[in-house]
Amino acid sequence: VAPVRGGEGMRARGLEVARGADGEERIVFSGRDREGGQPGVFALPARGGEASAIATGSPLVDPSGVAVAGGGAVFVCDTLASPDRTATVFRIEDGFVSAFATGLHVGYPCGLALTRDDAALLVLARDVARGADEVVRIEVASGARSATVTGAPGHDEPGGLHRAKGADVFAFVDHRAQEQGSVFLLGP
Repeated sequence: VAPVRGGEGMRARGLEVARGADGEERIVFSGRDREGGQPGVFALPARGGEASAIATGSPLVDPSGVAVAGGGAVFVCDTLASPDRTATVFRIEDGFVSAFATGLHVGYPCGLALTRDDAALLVLARDVARGADEVVRIEVASGARSATVTGAPGHDEPGGLHRAKGADVFAFVDHRAQEQGSVFLLGP
């Protein structure tokens, strides 16, 4: 295990390994640029090299979780971008940053994952009324939302969400579940 050359000093938070249009694997991650400390989303060749900015600065404030669609669109969850301090998921495509979903209550780091067919984005969130974890499914084409409550009350510090390669099976953690934290599996 060794650091990837070019990613040093960028306060990386969330990441996904994705294949670029050129067929090369790249690490897409959230963090801060080295020069001015601006929040952003960056791409780094998996073999190492120079990190390039995908998007930096406003409207991004505190980006964390990242998911990359097969067509190249990048989704990033920003935990502080809304005036009411709820999370916003931004979609970055062709150099444009747009709000995709707002008003989400999330843990940290925020967990995002796309379904295998890129039809839906799953966001690991918190059901504030119940004090429990929930997975919010957001249809990419329409923005329609549905939620699945996944934890018992007291499970209210979710973090990270990852999809298995080649299957719609997801895993996440809750730092407070069962007093010492736990790992959860969400199947198809």
